[in-house]
Amino acid sequence: MYWSFPPGDGSESATNSEGWWEVDSPLVFDNVANRGRILAFGSFIVATADMQTLVDISDASNKPEGTRFYGGQWCAGDVSLTSIFRSTGVSDAVFADLNVNLFGTGSVDYGFDFESSDGALSNNDWRNVEANSISETSIRIRNGGSGITINTIESLSSGSSAQPNQHVEIVGDVDRTTVEGVFSTSTSSAVLLASDSTGYPTKIDISEVHADGGVALTTEDRSGGSSATIRGITAEKLHGPANGTAVNLDYIENADVHVATQYQPEIIVGADAQNIDIDLVEAAVNPTWSIDASASRITRNGVGENEGDPNSTGQWNGNGYEGAVVVDTTNGVAYHYLGGSWV
Repeated sequence: MYWSFPPGDGSESATNSEGWWEVDSPLVFDNVANRGRILAFGSFIVATADMQTLVDISDASNKPEGTRFYGGQWCAGDVSLTSIFRSTGVSDAVFADLNVNLFGTGSVDYGFDFESSDGALSNNDWRNVEANSISETSIRIRNGGSGITINTIESLSSGSSAQPNQHVEIVGDVDRTTVEGVFSTSTSSAVLLASDSTGYPTKIDISEVHADGGVALTTEDRSGGSSATIRGITAEKLHGPANGTAVNLDYIENADVHVATQYQPEIIVGADAQNIDIDLVEAAVNPTWSIDASASRITRNGVGENEGDPNSTGQWNGNGYEGAVVVDTTNGVAYHYLGGSWV
């Protein structure tokens, strides 16, 4: 089944048939839209009344599957929206080659605000999405999601237009998610991972993050305790701002992080981080390492530190893995973990 918004010249004076579609109540997609295709290339779909969301994929009993949105400028006019797209459960959806933004004097908090409350968020795919003048977060995935792919999401700077605090935000019990190609002008974080009372993100693969102003990757806890520690994160090619913070890591364990920023990157590691391998691009100039004294087993470019012989004392005692290298901070002796012991 197909729905189409015919294109036009994109001018505000155009009629609906010419590509300017004014909407005064949410567009609701439920199971009637299963496997549906919504085509909006060249069209503006503009909210003209205050509402929670422009597009609601949130029917409480019949979740759509396989619904695909292609193209279009999905906008708020001179009104206030909480989000452009909202869902409380959808699977196998695609959002491709479209733009979510503010087109007027109003406000938009979230481009996409997806929370697994009525149903699972699974196998959803964002491709080549642009977000502009979003005040909080361009894409927010919360409290239950799996098999999600976000591929090429860009925030555009437009004069004094608002830029998001976070560009991509993944919160709570979300796993097996790929984030690749984030180009961000966010003021806080290009990518933010957070644990909360529902759980923690795990098995998240992140690559090619370019932050112009904010931190490339931030991890944090919102549950009030380290029991909800983020786990199993792989992040590579993280480009933070020159002379700024590249990553800010806390409440995270068992992660591999590669920072590609060359000019004076700052690496912040909090007290509740452990088993983190952080590599910097070889050309990094004067990096600043801010590692909390309570952080455990942090390696820098493949080398960790241990106070004493790791065979008998220190944070690496009993925590070696094949190929690990640590240096005894008391005497400068290097130890390699080979065949089950430090040598």
